[in-house]
Amino acid sequence: MKRILAIIGAAAMLLSCENGAVTEYSGTYKSKVLEVSSIRVFTAKGEVTDASVVKGFVKRRQSSTSFFYADGNQNADGKMEISFLTDRKAQVTTSKGYDARTVIGKGSDIYLEAYTTTVRMNKEAEPLIDKLVTFLPPNTSTTPLAATTGYYSKTEYRHCYFVKQSGDAVRFPQLTYLYVKVGTDKKVVKKEESQLVNNVLNGSIASKLSDGDTIAVQQSYIVLQKL
Repeated sequence: MKRILAIIGAAAMLLSCENGAVTEYSGTYKSKVLEVSSIRVFTAKGEVTDASVVKGFVKRRQSSTSFFYADGNQNADGKMEISFLTDRKAQVTTSKGYDARTVIGKGSDIYLEAYTTTVRMNKEAEPLIDKLVTFLPPNTSTTPLAATTGYYSKTEYRHCYFVKQSGDAVRFPQLTYLYVKVGTDKKVVKKEESQLVNNVLNGSIASKLSDGDTIAVQQSYIVLQKL
């Protein structure tokens, strides 16, 4: 999965919108800076604060040495653009092209909703991604499925991009995560990783993990300035 370009695909797993009070947004916002936080590691016992343990886990388990970002601000000039049009419409542009959306605002939170419905098939009662993030789909329809299907349930929702308004800018949050579960014999029984998921880390993630679970997470923000 590519860095900035992976935003589109990764975000598709997550966000749906519900209709709220009509808020008018206008103008065009272009990316300037990518803000990157340090990698954090959590287990069922809480956050790991030993930097050497964090570094060792990431080094052993990540798929490539470039999986996580270096800390600090990085140039994001021209990587992303959001134009708020009339009639609660918006256009999101990356190097892959553009995508038309409906704008739904809730205070400083802005959801850019797709026109078509997305379906996600769930293999567990609460998928890892739902435990990890804060902004779950506000409006979803989840239907239980028969065990013979191989899935726990089916979730239908409308894909959204999510940004937070901040003065004359909007901030596009992203999460990169690496999850590993080991058995009693210390062998890996499950591994999951994803880059640039458009969402914010759930501060209670440790309470949602089980014995043997370890997750490394890095939060970043693309800051788009209003022209």
